[in-house]
Amino acid sequence: MSLVFEKTDFQPNQPQTHAFVIGVGAYRHLPEGDLYNTKPAPFTMGLGQLTSPPISAKAFTDWLISTHRNLDAPLGSIELLISPAGQYKSPNGNNIPVEAATFSNIADAFDRWVARCDESKQNVALFFFCGHGLDYMTTTLLTEDFGASSGRPWENAIDFTTTYTGMIDCQAETQIFFLDACREANKESLKSEGYKPRPLKTSQKTQFPPRAAPIFKSSLQGGTADAIQEEVSFFTQELIRTLNNFGAEDQVEDFWRVTPESLSKGLMNALRWQDRFCSVEGELQIPNKVIHQIPDPVLCRVKVTCSPPERHQAARLIMTQRLVDLPKVYSRNPSIEPWTEEVESGVYRVEAQFDSGIFPRMENPKFIVFPPERNCPLH
Repeated sequence: MSLVFEKTDFQPNQPQTHAFVIGVGAYRHLPEGDLYNTKPAPFTMGLGQLTSPPISAKAFTDWLISTHRNLDAPLGSIELLISPAGQYKSPNGNNIPVEAATFSNIADAFDRWVARCDESKQNVALFFFCGHGLDYMTTTLLTEDFGASSGRPWENAIDFTTTYTGMIDCQAETQIFFLDACREANKESLKSEGYKPRPLKTSQKTQFPPRAAPIFKSSLQGGTADAIQEEVSFFTQELIRTLNNFGAEDQVEDFWRVTPESLSKGLMNALRWQDRFCSVEGELQIPNKVIHQIPDPVLCRVKVTCSPPERHQAARLIMTQRLVDLPKVYSRNPSIEPWTEEVESGVYRVEAQFDSGIFPRMENPKFIVFPPERNCPLH
């Protein structure tokens, strides 16, 4: 089975969020795969086995079940496929068998996911893929059984570009796609091997309806997606952290909203702080659609700088929360660099103190911190 979560006690016509999550680490016909010695892929392009994608897919699924909150479209279902196939232990402790992420299984689960998403314009469709990817003429995602046929080498590869276009037939106006995959391609190899991956969905429409459908890609064109062995990928880690914190905007009462626009800004900033980069593509004709709601406070990144900059190495920098019963205090001892810190959203007094009065004390008495990041210059 691939349906690892389903909520059925909704009111009639209640919009819902439906997620489709794929993590492919085992490629049976690539080097070190269990069928490589007897039935190898006709070409491998230097690709092999991965350990992070199943872990990353499970981590994103965990986040959906335990943390996702959208009062406008609560979580309704999750389809999960991983390779190698195995058990998914949900946050409530249940062990659920999960099907392998073969092309056939993915196509069947995709159809079920689209059917659910298509029930209402106000539904939210979430698509997450982690595994091998290529980007040449079309964005291509490789399934577990890629390379099974020597005569049809691309039969078990997903043409994501055409699939994305095909999703215009789906009523859900909010469609969010996360692709945690490399975007490298050996163009000469692909040209000579009948490069023709298969879409999961097509459309005959010539006029496209408006939708909020960004595509978040974990690397730039021609780049790689990175991960440490047996750990959640860097992109998925930052995606989850951004959904929980830096991707917020517009606090409404006790909650912050995450929209496609705010998630895009927050995720790119979060990765940039680690000298990593992602790209955001796709269509965004309908603004400010809510993906997730975060309880206040959220974490924000703050950069405190002294002017002139030579005062950094003499300054003890302090941020003190204001307007709360138990204020938090953040501090840093003198250093030659500006101070960067993750702090809770709110109002702060920011000050630079100097020993022996070598420089006058500098202060911003009312510095407002909100996501994703803020700069606080002290003069």
